[in-house]
Amino acid sequence: MKFFALTGGIATGKSTVMRMIQAHGGEYSFFDADVFVHALYKEGWFHDHISKMLGLSLVDGLIDKSQLRDKIFTSPDAKQSLEKLIHPLVQKECLAQIEIAKNDDVSKAFFADIPLLFETNFLFDYDQILMVAVSESTQFSRLKRRNAHRDDMTQLMIQSQIPLATKMRQSDIVIWNEGEESVTQRQVERFLNTI
Repeated sequence: MKFFALTGGIATGKSTVMRMIQAHGGEYSFFDADVFVHALYKEGWFHDHISKMLGLSLVDGLIDKSQLRDKIFTSPDAKQSLEKLIHPLVQKECLAQIEIAKNDDVSKAFFADIPLLFETNFLFDYDQILMVAVSESTQFSRLKRRNAHRDDMTQLMIQSQIPLATKMRQSDIVIWNEGEESVTQRQVERFLNTI
């Protein structure tokens, strides 16, 4: 079995590429860090812990995500505190899923979708890093359109990550997700045919 780290930048289309790979059914096993973190946000202990740690108020037992976003993208200390909580949990779960996949006789590859692979320096025993990339202008416009943020918040969110050009140089395979989805699909199919 081969192991791949799938990464990219915010609003580059990692989820789109993951969905294309998942369409191949049982041929592959997966771990999605975003899905795991979204599940954490549904747990009461998580909201309680973050509200105490960052001094945020709870509304009906939940943290206001826009308040949390403003806090972590304007306060480096708050961002670092949140990352110290979340990243070890993500890495632990990913490694557990890798161990399960190693005993899977059906799947021929395992994909770990780790958006902050480089930022967290998360090294696991992967064969290659698969990067999803777009131009800086496309990244900005997609993020702004998707989340309806102000320009300054959109820029802060992008700048909180390692630049795409740097990640591309550190990756083994780059899927260029600029333009028609069918073009991205063909790149994904070509890559999958190499496994």
